[in-house]
Amino acid sequence: MPRPQSVPGRRRVPGRRRVPGRRRVPGRASVWCALAATVPGAAFPGCATAEPSEDAAPRVSSSVTVSPTDSPAHRPVTATATATANRASATHITFNGREAVRLTDGRTEAVIVPSVGRLMRYGLVGGENWLWNAPPRPPNYGGWVNHGGDKTWPSPQDHWGDLGSRNNGWPPPAAWDGQVHWFEIVGEGTVSPTLRTISRTAPGSEARVIREYRYENEELVVSNTAEKLTGPPAEFGLWTIAQIPFVQAVYVPLNPDSPYKNNWLFIGEKRPEMKVRNLSPTLLEIVPGIYVPGKGPKIGADSPVSTIVAVDKGWALKLTSDQPKGEYPDKCPVQIYVNGNRTEPYVELELLSPLRKWIPGSTWTHTVRWSLTPLESKSLVDPALLADVQALLRR
Repeated sequence: MPRPQSVPGRRRVPGRRRVPGRRRVPGRASVWCALAATVPGAAFPGCATAEPSEDAAPRVSSSVTVSPTDSPAHRPVTATATATANRASATHITFNGREAVRLTDGRTEAVIVPSVGRLMRYGLVGGENWLWNAPPRPPNYGGWVNHGGDKTWPSPQDHWGDLGSRNNGWPPPAAWDGQVHWFEIVGEGTVSPTLRTISRTAPGSEARVIREYRYENEELVVSNTAEKLTGPPAEFGLWTIAQIPFVQAVYVPLNPDSPYKNNWLFIGEKRPEMKVRNLSPTLLEIVPGIYVPGKGPKIGADSPVSTIVAVDKGWALKLTSDQPKGEYPDKCPVQIYVNGNRTEPYVELELLSPLRKWIPGSTWTHTVRWSLTPLESKSLVDPALLADVQALLRR
C-alpha cells in the first residue's frame, strides 16, 4: 500500500532511496481513507469518519477467502493459489471484514491487520489459528478494545502515564494499540517480501512502533522497532504479547540459580485453577484453567533464554527472542498471563526487552521468531513430548 500524503509523526529521512521491488499504487488518499474507515472513531485529514456496520458482509479478495466457523479463534484461511516451496509471498486479503495482508512460505501463514496494528493469524496453511481472536463484538476493558492476536506495547505498565496513556496507566497508548497503522509491502514479488506497519506517534513518549514481518528459514520473523522522534528523554522497553487460545500446556525455561522460590514468581493474584509445576529446576509447565471472574494470574521467570513453547494436539508453537543484558521489568524477560474468564479464555505469551533510555532519534529493535513443530506425542505425560519440548527450548 502506498504511503499517504501525510502521516502524523512521520518525518522524511534525508537521502532516502526507493527500495527495489517496492510497488507504488495510485490513489493513495482513497486507499488510506478506506483503511481508516474500518476503525471506529479513526480520524485522518481529508478522510470522512464512518462507523462500520456490524452486519456488513466481509469483503473477500479473489486470491484468499476467510471462512468463519463457530470458533473465531480457530478460523482457517484457504488460498486459491499454492505458494512455491522455499518462496514466500504476500497477498492483499480481507480478514473478518478488515483489509489485511497474508504472508506465507507455503508451510505456515500469517495474517496481519493494519487497522488494529496486530498479527491476527498464524498457523499451518489451511490449518487452525494459533492466535486467539475476539468475537465480533470485542471486549472493551476501560477504553481498550481487545481484538486478540499479537501486538507490541511499551513496558513497564506503570510507566504508561508518561507514555501516552489517557488515564495515567490505562489503557495502553492508543497510537501503538488501537489506532490505524500505515503499511506497505517491501520487495513484493521477490522471494522474501516484508510487510512493514507503522503506528502513529504516541503523545507523551513521542515514539512510534514499526513492525516488520517476513519469513526466514521456515520461521516467521517479527521485528518490533520503536523510534523516538521528539520530546524529552524517556525510559521504556518493548513488550510483545501474543494471545493464544487455551492449549494443553505452556513451557518456560527456568534459571536454576534464580533468587525466586522455585525459580519463578507470581506477578499478581494466585489462582488455584491454573496448574503450575516445576518438572525440573530448569523447566516450568503451566496448564491454564477456567476460573471465576477476578484478576487473572501472571507468572514471570528470569529465564536464561527468552523462549516460550506452547503445545496442543501434537504440535508446538515456539516464540523466541534475543536476551540482551539490561534491566527487565519485574526482572523477568519471560512472562505468562492467563485470562481464564469462561467467555474469553486465552493465554498471553509475553517476551520483553530490557528498559532503554530514549532521546530524539533513538531506535531499538526487539525481534521475535515464530515457528511450528510437530511433536512425537500428544500426551503431556509422555517422555517423548517433554524431550521434544526441551530440545526446542535449547535451540
